[in-house]
Amino acid sequence: MDRYECYIYCIREEMWNKLGENDFLADMSMITAYFQRYKYFTPITAFYRVVDDKLIIGPYQGDPNLKASFEYGEGVCGTAWKEKRAIVVPDPSTTETSSPYSSCYKTELAVPVWKKGKIIAILDICGNEGEDFNGENYDELDIFYIQNICNDLSCGIKPSLRDDLDSIACKEYEDVYQFDEEYWEELRDRALGIACRCDVDVVLVFALAASYFRKYERGQHIIGSDAAKALREDEELRELLTEPQIDIIAQALEDQDLPENQEPHTIYGKILADSRHQLDSYTVLTGCIRSLREQYPDLDREALWDKFLSSLDERYGPGGTFKLWLQESYAVSRLEQLQKFIADRTTLRTDYDRLLPYYD
Repeated sequence: MDRYECYIYCIREEMWNKLGENDFLADMSMITAYFQRYKYFTPITAFYRVVDDKLIIGPYQGDPNLKASFEYGEGVCGTAWKEKRAIVVPDPSTTETSSPYSSCYKTELAVPVWKKGKIIAILDICGNEGEDFNGENYDELDIFYIQNICNDLSCGIKPSLRDDLDSIACKEYEDVYQFDEEYWEELRDRALGIACRCDVDVVLVFALAASYFRKYERGQHIIGSDAAKALREDEELRELLTEPQIDIIAQALEDQDLPENQEPHTIYGKILADSRHQLDSYTVLTGCIRSLREQYPDLDREALWDKFLSSLDERYGPGGTFKLWLQESYAVSRLEQLQKFIADRTTLRTDYDRLLPYYD
């Protein structure tokens, strides 16, 4: 098992039915214990909480000589707080970190914990030089998985309610094997990740994502007024949420029926709209090639390449038709990465030539 699998199956999955049962500090302590339990994350797992204008240590496990506090913008943790982003340090000995023994560690990662649109803590993790870590630095995948764990922490939804909301997404599947659990979890995590960065009700966002997934991703494609009507008639949902909450979700679902360039009416509609986008290069490229080949079955490779470039530039290029509604969206950075990828015509052509035969 590699460390990425460890995030999913050994840490997040085991904590899923525990987070939210206790107070916030207890949940923080549990996270540090889980990270220390597995070999990839020793010797340090530390939370630095925002207290007034400083980061104050605790809870944490590991080195007893850790720095007790950071000023805003100071060191790795203070910089992650100031810049509002996760920071990877390939060589902790070259910068001010949480430990006076930073030269002993191979890599360090500081990840913000967001709640109600504010950073409330930084999770600081160090990796060893040893073979268990394979001599690697933390990377974007580490950030992705650890950020999801931090989002689980900040949402603070009780396990029983999480299970009830999860069941909304899958309850109408006659065959459990038709239920795409992986895609549902990706959609849910994207929506909750945005929600943590906004001053919204995370329970409503969870229920909204589940309602959308059940009615739309199953192929029913009922999103507008029909979806809102079905939502209001859902007895199971009515037991979990109030009438005003259901009205908010219904409006957000109706917003998904708007033209792509028309702004959703509510922040909940914007959160769902942004969380629906995966924006990884493979999905975008294959989708574009498939669509163009269906439209132009007789075009040769070079003519289709020109159409392919125009289509990508018009939709995803700077000033293109593709819209994101919230700067808090995870997809903002994904779009920037995608634009850089599209601008690299040499690599793009290589991928085009590799993928096109699958659709000819």
